[in-house]
Amino acid sequence: MEHDHSVWVLDDEEDCLFVAEQSLSDAYNVRTFSSLAQLKGALDQNLDTLPVALVADLRLADGNFLQFLDLEASDLAKIFPIVITSSLYDSETIRGGYHRGSYDYLVKPFRPSELKVKVEQASQKFVSDRSRRVASQLELTPKEARLFEYMHRFAPRAVSRQELLAEVWADMKIHPKTIDVHIHNLKKKIVVAGWIIVSSKLGFWSITSAGSSGDGVPPSC
Repeated sequence: MEHDHSVWVLDDEEDCLFVAEQSLSDAYNVRTFSSLAQLKGALDQNLDTLPVALVADLRLADGNFLQFLDLEASDLAKIFPIVITSSLYDSETIRGGYHRGSYDYLVKPFRPSELKVKVEQASQKFVSDRSRRVASQLELTPKEARLFEYMHRFAPRAVSRQELLAEVWADMKIHPKTIDVHIHNLKKKIVVAGWIIVSSKLGFWSITSAGSSGDGVPPSC
């Protein structure tokens, strides 16, 4: 089943890759890498779609992930959130991960549910940050920006008029057609950046990219 978002997983242990796929494949398209070389090869490609998160083991057969960030990909954490996994739990190692911009650090062995929650939080940050960048670039009004961020956060699910009213206007009393006007204006602004708002039925809207095709108890690791 194809999902709207992808997650990359880097680990040289097959059992850990299996656990990650089993934990995340119900919500994300999972792409796995067993070496830093494979990850570097993927990063060197011109990718149309970036993952919403990278789950990376710290120590691999062909090198150390933190050293890889220092030497090969110092800005990687600025592109998408990184969740580091490792059996090392000393404060210096954990601090080193955060110092290089990682979003979170998960100590092995961990439960699949822990990994899933960490990735969910990281992906929400990715979507939220991307929404804010788009809002800034397209000069959206504050209300338009909040509408865009909310629909983007829950894409591809359609969100209802009631949800949007509660999220953007809270307890304010507004004309029933106010939200329709804002969404109409938002549609016109975001289409130039490749985003489309679709009305699936009366009072429900979803957001997708123009090129999207629909575009997240096992053993412990």
